[in-house]
Amino acid sequence: MAEASDTKELVLDLFNQNKLDEARAALDAALAPPAWIAYMRGRIAWKEGKKATAIGYYNQAIALDPGSEAATALEQALRVMDFYNKDLYNP
Repeated sequence: MAEASDTKELVLDLFNQNKLDEARAALDAALAPPAWIAYMRGRIAWKEGKKATAIGYYNQAIALDPGSEAATALEQALRVMDFYNKDLYNP
């Protein structure tokens, strides 16, 4: 049986290779902490352009583990969503 660290490594490798469907399938069978699974689902959703879904997963991960890396991901995601360039709207 695979350990959590092996599962995490597999999911991260698939994610980094842009094999998002395979990474998602690996998460379905993952033996990793639930907060990390939610965080990775958020990263996959963000990479697919599903920003609202990603933010939802980050919030879910934070609810399970407030000190998780999802807190940083959520903060960064919200900064991206709040950013706008005034020069683009007012030429």
